[in-house]
Amino acid sequence: MNFSDDLNADLTNVFFADFTDVSVIDGIEVIGFLDINAYQWADVDSSQHIFITPQSVGFNLQRHDTLTISGKLYKYVTKRQHGNVTHLIVVPG
Repeated sequence: MNFSDDLNADLTNVFFADFTDVSVIDGIEVIGFLDINAYQWADVDSSQHIFITPQSVGFNLQRHDTLTISGKLYKYVTKRQHGNVTHLIVVPG
């Protein structure tokens, strides 16, 4: 492994290990953090939330697809990639 791989592994195994929000997307269990106050810092509408995850591949989502995140239903809006972290923009629904 190179240095970049080590950092990505640490991001997944250390930083995101404390988060407990889970979704299954395209058959893959995705662990992350559901930020319900993202409108305070991100360029999103106040009704939108961001599911932040280190998972960056395997997302074959279409707008308005239904996601279950930690037992609650959400509608997918869009995805934003920030380096090795993926932000899935969702709305309750």
